[in-house]
Amino acid sequence: MKALLCVRDYLIYGSEVHIDIFDDRMEIYSPGGMPDGSLIQERDPLMVPSTRRNPVLADIFNRLGYMERKGSGFGKIIGGYEFQVNYDESKRPSFRSDRYQFTVIMPNLKLRLPQSHWL
Repeated sequence: MKALLCVRDYLIYGSEVHIDIFDDRMEIYSPGGMPDGSLIQERDPLMVPSTRRNPVLADIFNRLGYMERKGSGFGKIIGGYEFQVNYDESKRPSFRSDRYQFTVIMPNLKLRLPQSHWL
């Protein structure tokens, strides 16, 4: 979540990073689309080259040990899901962008946990 402060577009005034939590998913919204103007939903997120919108913030957070500066965010989000017991492709995190915002949609993996995994 700290990385959201580094990737948001601070030139869009009156905007903010916000997180909406639903029963079946969490949606994270960040001001600003892709730095190159492309749409993330038309690209493979694992193949998008790292671009630092706010390199000074990224450097400070890296020095404080809060984040890496190597563009590993998409891979960590997707990889964090793929190794879960109840993961399937329908529960893969997705990404959307337009000119004004970037959205990460993270499905709730525990919503339909098999009965054998109940406490």
